[in-house]
Amino acid sequence: MRPPLALAAVVALAACADALTPRYFRPAQWPQGDRAFRGEPRWLGGDGAASIDLGEGRTLWLFQDSLVAARPDATRATATRVRNAIAVMDGRNPATASTHFALPFDGEGAPRSFFRAAGEVESRGWYWPTHGARVPGGPLLVFLARVEPTPGLGLGFAATGWRVVVIDNPDDEPEAWTERWLTPPALPFDAVPGAAVVREGGYLYALAPRADGQHDAYLARVRESEVLRGVLAPEWWVGAGWAAQEIVAGNARVVIEEAGTEASIHYAPQLRRWVFVTSHGLGATTVAMRFAEGLTGPWSPLRDVYTPPESTAPNPLVYGAKAHPGLTTGDASELVVTYATSSFTPDALLAPAGGGLFWPRFVRVAMAP
Repeated sequence: MRPPLALAAVVALAACADALTPRYFRPAQWPQGDRAFRGEPRWLGGDGAASIDLGEGRTLWLFQDSLVAARPDATRATATRVRNAIAVMDGRNPATASTHFALPFDGEGAPRSFFRAAGEVESRGWYWPTHGARVPGGPLLVFLARVEPTPGLGLGFAATGWRVVVIDNPDDEPEAWTERWLTPPALPFDAVPGAAVVREGGYLYALAPRADGQHDAYLARVRESEVLRGVLAPEWWVGAGWAAQEIVAGNARVVIEEAGTEASIHYAPQLRRWVFVTSHGLGATTVAMRFAEGLTGPWSPLRDVYTPPESTAPNPLVYGAKAHPGLTTGDASELVVTYATSSFTPDALLAPAGGGLFWPRFVRVAMAP
């Protein structure tokens, strides 16, 4: 019996999307890359690990929660947990590049977060940098998620909004950066733009996962020229085009299902398609990918491509997988991927060097179209 036209269209679309998945994957742990963040004696681990190409062989790394020591000889047990940190990598290959951490301290010599909004009390809410983009030869745009504590609920925190920081002098050392903080209109739903940012055709496209449920994601965009003038006026994908936020109502269309709260999106010329990378699951996770011919999809089914060894440990908390297309392993067929490692047993992170936990881990993934 022939399926109804609408159902036939859905089946055909799904088959087309599935055909976008590469023929094979060859992932491998990359311990040589792991060393990129082990040379700073005051940065004792963290998560997040999103990257932005600054040009001229330089890469900005954005970290979220980090353990920072006031003295180089301190341990994790005496370190301060700051809400965000950054580093600049000089060189495209993490195994051979040099990395400089910009670690600010307050007037009393205690470590503090790099991104802090003037006049805000961090105990009431903080900012996790998510992603961003550099205008070639121009400003750096960093997306931040506003996070507030939710004691006794879920994981104890929730993203409640977003901001964009414009840095007009990103070629200077981070300690000398000047920041312009932009505030967008209030969100119409629990989807925070910025988990992955793509610069394309005069716009910044920002993936916006839902805070609840399976973290299905919408897609927002802001005009780059407006952002540089200090204006954040997002539009949202509604399926047949884009709609301004003030009129989008409930018409925003889910672009990627089960997107996770952290991810990456980039265009891979060798595959001739867009690549989405995320962690799949909760606790014991995999590194997973989707593929599409366009940013708005349709995206292929989620494909698990790698199981981190930390996912087999007791009480695992493995998350935050994302790709770094601006980096190289030395093999043009390979994609650089990182993921974050932690544990649902907090004391496990306080072992010497964290027992290998709470460090970004690198994976090299070869794919063929």
